[in-house]
Amino acid sequence: MNFMKNRKVSQKIFVLIILSSIFLLFVGIYGINGLQQMSKNTNAMYKDRLIPNTWIAKMQLNNTQNDAYVLELFNTKSEEENNNIMDAFKASTEEIDMYKEKIDKLDLSNEERSAFNAYNEMLPDFRELRLSAMELGMQNKNEEAFRLYNTEVKAKKQEIDEKLNTLQKINLDTAEKIAKENKKEAQSAMITFVIIMIIAIAVTVFIGIYISRMITKPLKTLEVLMEKGKNGDFTELSTYNAKDEIGSLAISFNGMSEGIREVVKTINESSQQLAASSEE
Repeated sequence: MNFMKNRKVSQKIFVLIILSSIFLLFVGIYGINGLQQMSKNTNAMYKDRLIPNTWIAKMQLNNTQNDAYVLELFNTKSEEENNNIMDAFKASTEEIDMYKEKIDKLDLSNEERSAFNAYNEMLPDFRELRLSAMELGMQNKNEEAFRLYNTEVKAKKQEIDEKLNTLQKINLDTAEKIAKENKKEAQSAMITFVIIMIIAIAVTVFIGIYISRMITKPLKTLEVLMEKGKNGDFTELSTYNAKDEIGSLAISFNGMSEGIREVVKTINESSQQLAASSEE
């Protein structure tokens, strides 16, 4: 540590400030990175899980609404009303297809992809049967339409709903799993952050104490020597040897002590000579 010992006091303090700043910067960067990662995970869960779940819920709602349109069509004989119902039905179906395309573009897990593919495989047959029932309703063949709906369409719709429910459940379970993993990662990051902060504080305190002692110890030694000098004892010199301000002060003190000793020695010799001359 001679390198530090020979630095000026201001440089020693500056080193302490720089090291403290570096540790604070490191702790801050780690904390910011941890927050960014948690934010990224939260956004990913919101984007990849929660929003798709709202799409699935909307598809289920539209399926139920379409079911109501079909039943309403069976009870309507007005051509204008039938056309209005069909327009609303088509708009609702197009919205389902829009959400279906969005889900298809997601990075689904194998389990989710399997459930989604099963839904897609069943969808054409279901829609074809439902359309057949609706065409009968448009022709005012309501009894035949009801019969087809109750014997085939209704069962297919239940299967379709079950597939969507399965997909939604898988999505929710995955979201819950991700949330638990995020919580675990957040706790781990917090523990690591606290450990790093404790280490940084400990190292900073250790370096601060070391530099403080490097400055105060030789000053206290000089203080003791000066107290002895005040009482007339200049026999002991400072042994502190460094190129800092305290080292310069120690050299000056040693020079002063040696000078005073020489003056005292000269005075004593002169006194002895004077005393000898008086005796003669």
